[in-house]
Amino acid sequence: MSFVFQCLYFGLLLYFVGCIDSGVLPNVLGIAQVLTLFKVNWFITAYLILYSFAPVLNGFAGNVGRRQLAIGRFLFLDLRCVDGLFRGFVRFVPYVWKAKYGL
Repeated sequence: MSFVFQCLYFGLLLYFVGCIDSGVLPNVLGIAQVLTLFKVNWFITAYLILYSFAPVLNGFAGNVGRRQLAIGRFLFLDLRCVDGLFRGFVRFVPYVWKAKYGL
């Protein structure tokens, strides 16, 4: 909980400093986005999810052999790379199509 409160404190602090710096008045929607930790702070959300799964991952790593752990790591990284390439390709194709065919 200490990490969550630190994130909320610094998130609100940075939000208000950003509002003062840009001359924008703080609003309820902006404060709500900082407090939910989902929309603005994706890294904190991902860290908290990973932190909650750490005991399961540590148990898995402690109970399997080196070969199974290496295969699991390789499959995870391989799937992440394929997923990233596919998502990048899907985002890139409409731009190529529009540039080539003028649609």
